[in-house]
Amino acid sequence: MLPSELLDPVLPRKGSPASDSSVHPADDGVSPLIVSDEVHWYPMRVTYQRVKAIKALLDADHIENFLPMHWEWKDTRDGQRQLRHLPVLASMIFVRDTRERIIALKQMPGYEPLRFYTRPSQTLKDRREIFPIPDKQMEDFIRVSSSGDERVVFLEDTDYLRSVGQRVRVAEGEFAGVEGVVKRIKNNKCVVVRLEGIATVAILRFPVHALIKL
Repeated sequence: MLPSELLDPVLPRKGSPASDSSVHPADDGVSPLIVSDEVHWYPMRVTYQRVKAIKALLDADHIENFLPMHWEWKDTRDGQRQLRHLPVLASMIFVRDTRERIIALKQMPGYEPLRFYTRPSQTLKDRREIFPIPDKQMEDFIRVSSSGDERVVFLEDTDYLRSVGQRVRVAEGEFAGVEGVVKRIKNNKCVVVRLEGIATVAILRFPVHALIKL
C-alpha cells in the first residue's frame, strides 16, 4: 500500500523547514539547482546505517517516504536462527517532497546522515546531478515491493536486466495497472519493475494472458 498523504495540517517539529524556505547550494560536485516547487520522489542515501532512524524522523515530521523492507533469516550469536524484518536497501530511502524542502530538511538536527543519491550529469561534464523518480514508476515499485506476495523478489541490477525487453501493463489481479518489462528468470516469465541504477523488483511466474503489450 502506498504511504498515506498528509491530510491535516500540523505544526512542524522545531527546526523543520518552512514551506517558503530559500534554496540552499547543492552538495559539492553536484550540478546547480533549478528552483522548483514541484513535489517528486527522490532516492536518498543514508550514512552510518541509520536508515530506520531517518524513517522515524520523516514519519514524525509527516514527510512522505518509502523504505523497502523484507523478511530474512539471520544467525544469532548463540547459534539460533531469527526471522528479522530488514531494509532491502541498507543505505537508501525514498522521500517525496520538493527538492528545496529536502535540501532544507538535510540541515535539521537528526537528518545529518541524509544525502541525495546522484547520477552523472546528462548536460555538464564531470558533474553529478540530483534527479527525481517519475511518480508512476515509483508507485508501481511501491505496490509490488510492499505487496507481501510470495512471488515478489528483489533482484541484483545485473546485465540481463538492462537488456531490452517487452514493456507490458498488468491487466488484472492485485497488480493491475503496474507497468514493467517481461524477463525470463530461471525459465519463468516475470514482470520486472526497475528503478534504473537503484533497485529492481520482479513478480515471478506471471501468467502471460494477464499482460498487455505497450
